[in-house]
Amino acid sequence: MNLRKSNRFVRAKCVPVSCEKEHAWLNRAFEADYRISILQQQIKQDTVLMKEAKECNISDSEAEEALHFVIEEHRKALRELLQIRPQIEQAIADSDVAEDEKEILTRFYLLYQTNEKIADEMFYDLRTVQRKRKKALEKFVIPN
Repeated sequence: MNLRKSNRFVRAKCVPVSCEKEHAWLNRAFEADYRISILQQQIKQDTVLMKEAKECNISDSEAEEALHFVIEEHRKALRELLQIRPQIEQAIADSDVAEDEKEILTRFYLLYQTNEKIADEMFYDLRTVQRKRKKALEKFVIPN
C-alpha cells in the first residue's frame, strides 16, 4: 500500500488547489487501474497458495471463498475501468483546451505517463508540460 500513496502523491503534487476536483475526476482511471493490478497480484498469490494447499491435501473452503471474492472484486474493478476510460476520453476530446493540452491530459490521465516522460516525448521542457497541464485543468469542465 505504500506504493499507492507515493504514486498518488507524485501524480497530485503539481495540481493547484483550484483544480483538485478536475484532477480527481480525471485520475479515476489511474485509481481503477491501480486497484486492478493490486487485485491481480492478490489473485496470483492466493492461487499459488491454493495450489500448494491442494498438493498437501489441505482443503480450505474459507480460502477458496476468499479467492472467489477477490476474483469478483477484480471483475467489478475491471468493469468500472471500462466505463471510466471512455468517459474521460470523451471529456478530454470535448474540452475547450488547445490540442497540445488535450494530448498532455490524455498522456497523463489515460496513458499514466509522468510529466517527465510527456516532456521528453513531446519535446517540451518539464515546466512547460506542468504549466500546460495546469492551464488545461483550469479550463476543464467535469461533464454531468
